[in-house]
Amino acid sequence: MDGACHSVFISHSSDDNTFVDRLAGSLRAAGIFVWVDETAIGAGDDIISRIEDGLGKATDVVIVLSPQSIKSSWVKEEIHAAQWRAIRGKARLIPLLCGYLRTADIPLLLQSRLYVDFRTRFHLLLVSLLAVLGISMDVARPVGFCGFEGRPRRALRQVDLTRRGRPDS
Repeated sequence: MDGACHSVFISHSSDDNTFVDRLAGSLRAAGIFVWVDETAIGAGDDIISRIEDGLGKATDVVIVLSPQSIKSSWVKEEIHAAQWRAIRGKARLIPLLCGYLRTADIPLLLQSRLYVDFRTRFHLLLVSLLAVLGISMDVARPVGFCGFEGRPRRALRQVDLTRRGRPDS
């Protein structure tokens, strides 16, 4: 997918912001446009319209699965929209495990998907996620080239990602 326009929508609970900031910064440093509500929605914006716009333009939707996110009504709605887009071939849905969850805790329609387990070794797992997105670590591209509106973003210094698996039941 070299030369392809990559845009990632990250669905998450605000309780996971520390992890999401690190992930988003690392993806941006690899040249991927990242849509995260904290930076894409500003004062006075229509929240639902901005989320619809972000989901509608994303080539990939990363669902951060954590004990907090699976309880979030916003995340549930974003999962439903992402699944519909994935079924129609409009976006790829990538579950990402962040925090302890049993298989039974993961939303039923996501249980069949291979996920990236970010509970350990962030850097190695980031490399795996980038490979799934079709990006090699040596590819550098400008951020914000996919037609998204965006506010300035800060990049993180370290990139981290590689184990995939199924959680214990």
